[in-house]
Amino acid sequence: MPRRWLLGSAVLAVAIALALLIGRWADGTPDGSRSSAAPARAPASAGPTDTPAPGASAAPPGPRPAPTAGYPPLTDAQLRELDAQWCSHGAQAYAQFQDSVLQSLEQEQGTLDAQQLDRRLAEWPAHRAKAQIQARVVQDWIAALQQRGDEVSLAIARFLDTHNDGALLALHRQAQTSRDPRVLALAASRSADCAALPGCPRGAATRWTQVEPSNLAAWLTRSEQESHPLSTAELAGTREFNSHQAELMQRLTSLPGAQRPGLFSEVEQQQLIARLNQPGLPPFHALMERCNNPVDAEQRAGCAQAAESLWQQSSPNLMTRTIAVALSRRLGLGAPWPQRYSRHLRVMATAPTAAANEDMPHGDMGCSDPAPWRARLSEFARRGEWVFLDAHAQSTASATPPSPR
Repeated sequence: MPRRWLLGSAVLAVAIALALLIGRWADGTPDGSRSSAAPARAPASAGPTDTPAPGASAAPPGPRPAPTAGYPPLTDAQLRELDAQWCSHGAQAYAQFQDSVLQSLEQEQGTLDAQQLDRRLAEWPAHRAKAQIQARVVQDWIAALQQRGDEVSLAIARFLDTHNDGALLALHRQAQTSRDPRVLALAASRSADCAALPGCPRGAATRWTQVEPSNLAAWLTRSEQESHPLSTAELAGTREFNSHQAELMQRLTSLPGAQRPGLFSEVEQQQLIARLNQPGLPPFHALMERCNNPVDAEQRAGCAQAAESLWQQSSPNLMTRTIAVALSRRLGLGAPWPQRYSRHLRVMATAPTAAANEDMPHGDMGCSDPAPWRARLSEFARRGEWVFLDAHAQSTASATPPSPR
């Protein structure tokens, strides 16, 4: 099986889904109707081994038990042997095994059951090795962040430790006194988990809006996590959209990692890709509902400012730029929005081919030098997905010969 560009396939999925959204919302509500009901959130489909699409909110994947299926854990010696053989023949053999299992299950059942797929794949030592290495990678990150000991590193360590109620409790207690928006964003993204834990202090999203009142991401998170209705004044007071994803990725890519190509490097890179959009973006349905049919000029102005804040996102991505353009069209906004809309259409048209761009990191480069790959991913997160997609659209346009008259 050829190596897959995980990020590129995710870009394609988002491009298709959001193309439908912008077209439908410009004509009415996001589902294409004229109903006043709240629009549904666009789902991000992902299989058991897929990477979430950019912009998709997802529970942070943390250490999980290896799919033993009756098998004992592999020894360190076995892991080292698989790592050493991975780039010579191990990766290709595992990919062929994956294909055979997928085809077999599809022929037997017609559908794919994630648990049954995991059990069948666990017959192959490399699959069990990946699960063990994944847990080890995350635990190593947590230990390294705890050793650094600064406020943000400790918050990220607690955020990553998803199977530890003590870590979740510590993260939300930290958020009670912190004024660092990165800490508050991490805690707010796990408010639902906190609500289910006895004794866990809530209110991280509210505190985030107090620390960053001009950040639309904070208000949308509060609206979702704490059932806080968005007000026109809150929207009008925003000037940016920053969910603080880039900072998390820059911390993770700066930690000690795999030093040479192999299975360990591949799993680490896949884990980094899985966290490219964490903490997840807040849902946009409350904003869509609020701005679907503004009742007066003041509400319309607040919604227009929200669209501008989305466009001014720190490290912009395709999801937020699409929502911003859809908002502008729904509101009938003038310059510079028509030009932005045209630019957005060019990006959407070329996004499915962006995976071939060498500047776009992909998730299974385990057989390349890991250090430059981590640096590229950090830069990708810092500058934002949109920057790379926009550059790809421009280069594609300049390389396309003019059509004959």
